[in-house]
Amino acid sequence: MVLDMLSDEVLGECARQGTHEARAVLLSRYADPVYNVVYNLSGGSREAEELTYQTLTSAIVEGWSQELKGDFRTCLFRTAIQAAMGDARRRPSRLFDVPHLAGRLREALDDVDEVDRAAFVLCDLVEMPTEEAAAVLQRSPRDIRQSVHCTRLTLIDALNGSSVRPSTAAAGAS
Repeated sequence: MVLDMLSDEVLGECARQGTHEARAVLLSRYADPVYNVVYNLSGGSREAEELTYQTLTSAIVEGWSQELKGDFRTCLFRTAIQAAMGDARRRPSRLFDVPHLAGRLREALDDVDEVDRAAFVLCDLVEMPTEEAAAVLQRSPRDIRQSVHCTRLTLIDALNGSSVRPSTAAAGAS
């Protein structure tokens, strides 16, 4: 299909003009990655499905614009993270369904600053490059690397039964 070779920005413009094929290509590119980000930042699969749908609908159907300061992918993931963080603030989240070990990891992640957790999800779970995660979260690549590292240490401590380390946001405030 010829549309598969077009950039996200061109597809986004075509989608806004009503081209269903362009919408389908964007959905096939981003449905799973957006779901993975939202799932790991929100309260579970049902919430993640709803937030993924809202994020994709907003970006693809309602439209993306250069005014949002970034390319389509960056704006899409920024929107997904903001939606998931807002959703997580409204109710307690459940990241894992696996009992004992997952519970300790969830508790540790719940204690991590939201930006650090988002950086960890983007870089380690979605495998997004640091520079792109920095653009999504509007932070420097150095800050993102530090956030991911601190979050990893926090999770290691949780697995070892140690106390949870402070987030980089809290550490930076000291």
